[in-house]
Amino acid sequence: MNEPAVHSALEQYPVALLVDGENISAKWAEGLLREARHFGAPTVRRVYGKLEHIADWSDFGFRLQSTRPGKNSADIFLAVEAMSLALRERFHTVILASSDRDFSYVSEHLRELGHHVVGIGEAKSPQSFRTSCSEFIELIEASPKALSAPLLSQDLKLPATKVIPLVRAILPRSSLKDGWAYLDWIEKTLKAADSTFSAATYGHRTFDDLIRAVNFFHIELAANGKPRLRDQSRTVKRVQPPTP
Repeated sequence: MNEPAVHSALEQYPVALLVDGENISAKWAEGLLREARHFGAPTVRRVYGKLEHIADWSDFGFRLQSTRPGKNSADIFLAVEAMSLALRERFHTVILASSDRDFSYVSEHLRELGHHVVGIGEAKSPQSFRTSCSEFIELIEASPKALSAPLLSQDLKLPATKVIPLVRAILPRSSLKDGWAYLDWIEKTLKAADSTFSAATYGHRTFDDLIRAVNFFHIELAANGKPRLRDQSRTVKRVQPPTP
């Protein structure tokens, strides 16, 4: 699947981009939006903080979530809405933009519930927040508009098609019927078997990008809004009723 086709396919997946406006400057707005589009369509774009601190974000299409006076009010407001969007609105991918360790708790909880949590923050971001996310992207101060997740050097990358037999080998272990398996379950299972497993090893930013790029599996959204796949070569056997 070529690059335009990959991005076209991703547009159907809604993404929630939530920004800690007390911690991240509006100078990063365009870069954050660009990065969010690697995971889907950032239909929810919200920034949290005191109005005087977040006003500039409105120029980039972000909803301003002004907070009340009080310690950590922006953090609490963001965490509550992150949980609501994931559990009630069924956003599979939630992007948390902050360099604050306090978001480690909500990130870890969402990840354990099967959601894909992307953390984005500055170099000062603590290790606890970085590791609590499904993946973490570091802001590069020298070029605010040019965010990029670190990938391996070209000579260390494996062909994307090498992931096909790995996925096919674990599909029979899925609890879903008719050969289906959720993408996040597949990625989690591969990482459990090999802690070094990463989409970056195959030259792609995310596991979703990697699977779509090989163009081998049939992918669709399940009724709960989560992406799932099965082997395109699989045929579902249907038992015909006996002839009277």
